[in-house]
Amino acid sequence: MNGSLPNGVEIAINIKNRCRALKKTIPSVCEEAKVSYDSYKNWRSGRIEPRIRSVQKIETVLKAHEQSGEGMGHATNQNDQA
Repeated sequence: MNGSLPNGVEIAINIKNRCRALKKTIPSVCEEAKVSYDSYKNWRSGRIEPRIRSVQKIETVLKAHEQSGEGMGHATNQNDQA
């Protein structure tokens, strides 16, 4: 399926990898995004495909954490100013 949209399993794996990089749990990100963790588990298992809106909500939460530098091992502000 090259060139097609990612399926639910691929989306779930991407979410898992990004959460791991941020040192966040998947349930905590789902809760913050107001998306059921059970829905995530169903995507991961391939039982259902995610709704676009659910993916967008999780994406918004992950981007906010990534932009803040949480868990990413970025230099501190003091080092950035040097």
